Amino acid sequence: MEVRPVWEAQARSDADDVCAALRAQGIKCAVTEPTIPYVAMPFMANTPQYTVVVAPEDEQRARDVVGANDA
Repeated sequence: MEVRPVWEAQARSDADDVCAALRAQGIKCAVTEPTIPYVAMPFMANTPQYTVVVAPEDEQRARDVVGANDA
């Protein structure tokens, strides 16, 4: 199944909150676990990124909902 990312967060709880807002609007979503890439320079932080994904047909509606929640 193809999915599209619509939101990234450093905290799982933030990603879950966004997904809950999307579900309240009837949009199915999921939170993907972060993958931490190797960074050779110690001064660069490896912060996990949780990603909220939706089906391609829901991408624009989801972005509208996420944008409204940011305002």
